[in-house]
Amino acid sequence: SVTRGVSSSAGLLHFNPASAMQLGGTVTSSALDCNATWSVLKYLPASGGHLLVASADSAVHAPVTDYKLSYLVAANTMVARTSYTLRLSCLSVAASVNVVTNGPPISGAMRVTPALGGTEMQTQFQLTASAWFDENLPLTFEFSYASKSRGGDWITNVLKARSAAASSSSTLPALGTEANNRTISVTCVVYDAFDMS
Repeated sequence: SVTRGVSSSAGLLHFNPASAMQLGGTVTSSALDCNATWSVLKYLPASGGHLLVASADSAVHAPVTDYKLSYLVAANTMVARTSYTLRLSCLSVAASVNVVTNGPPISGAMRVTPALGGTEMQTQFQLTASAWFDENLPLTFEFSYASKSRGGDWITNVLKARSAAASSSSTLPALGTEANNRTISVTCVVYDAFDMS
């Protein structure tokens, strides 16, 4: 007999493919040795078939009861918004579980008003995120701008901490150069309910 188990901090329907996934299972065989295999199979909607993306083998010597087999699927083995089958097999016996990976919010945009002009630390710039989609609500938003430290490293300066508000108003420093027409980069990071961004 073959049994399987999967461990994921976000659950099987919201698994973040940028994280590792721990698979665990057991094999029981009274008479026959076998080569037990964990397989990660990507579902291909066009054909209805599966593509093997990762696997791990382990020799199992009979007689054995509840022989434990674990497999750590490395981060970024799977891709976002995709169905997978995680399968443990030994001879002709197999157990499997289906998972759907999560993905970041999509299709949105951010607008800064005014986009041109303004006076440093005086003009109030309106930052607005709109039209973002994700099935795992609620969405939250964090607004920031980037600057360089004295050592030359980029630093994220938060203008509005992560919250449900899709807009913010703030003054901005003059960080640009003559070469880029005093342009400053403002960013909005959008998170779903499972912290995918």
